Amino acid sequence: MPMDKKLFAVALGLLAEHPKTNQLGPVHRVTTIRTFKDLHALCEAPDEVLDGMGRAATAGRSARETLQTVGVEAFEASAARLIETHLDAGISIAAIDDGEYPGVLALAPDAPPVIYWRGKLEPISIASAAVVGTRQPTEMGRSIAERLSAHLASKGVAIISGLALGIDTVAHEAALRAGGYTAAVLAQPLDQVAPASNRKLAFDIVESGGALIGEHPIGKVTDRYEFARRDRIQSGLSRIVIPIQTGEEGGTQNTIKAAKSQQRQIWAPRTENEGGHEKWKGIEALLSTGAARGFTSADYEEMVTASKAQFSLWQS
Repeated sequence: MPMDKKLFAVALGLLAEHPKTNQLGPVHRVTTIRTFKDLHALCEAPDEVLDGMGRAATAGRSARETLQTVGVEAFEASAARLIETHLDAGISIAAIDDGEYPGVLALAPDAPPVIYWRGKLEPISIASAAVVGTRQPTEMGRSIAERLSAHLASKGVAIISGLALGIDTVAHEAALRAGGYTAAVLAQPLDQVAPASNRKLAFDIVESGGALIGEHPIGKVTDRYEFARRDRIQSGLSRIVIPIQTGEEGGTQNTIKAAKSQQRQIWAPRTENEGGHEKWKGIEALLSTGAARGFTSADYEEMVTASKAQFSLWQS
């Protein structure tokens, strides 16, 4: 992607933070990026073009007004400095529809307009699976996550998770031990790895050829709600989503909800051996309603095949 388009995408994020700009959220920014070539085109856009942006029209009008008041050059200059800051820190940037932006994520209806990463993204384009679950798994939950993640990783499947304690940590570590690829999606900027106890794991992921991925630039102040929003990226990067263990509530349910919205295939372990346990109630609900395909170790190879599926539903 030409630098001006990357500059445009980053500048839109800054524009969205301006107090005079209303409703320019991630989905509307994606629409804007796909409608205009740069900030100048948005600033000079006639009403009929903005009206053609559908639900993003109101946000587009607000953004145009801010640009006409503050000036395009101010936002472009700030975006250029922000891009340089990331490059100096060893953090790469891609805007949606950029050749570096993971294609499977770009097809999600709620894809982030910009992603930041350390490491390598290329293996995600081949095969990917999100392995997620509770921060307090039972021994059986840990065992399933470890065996499955190791097997998938050994077969070239990118293991996507969120670097949280519990199942996420087990999945990342199992993929590393298997000599495979794993990527962690963070809820905060990449210079703020959390939890602190997993900072070494984050380092090991990048050193092994994996990646840390996020949607927030350095300096962005985030809150606890970003963990729920992060989960849509975990699902969006993956062809299949595998919740290993979860109750009826909790963060894993956000990833499950995103997977349904993005029409990702959901797989869940059969739980007969611990039926009725509180930590399995979310999995049992997925299986009983048919929202997920049940699996045992006998299904691992079919899951490898599913992790290579190609999507076109959301392509514009």
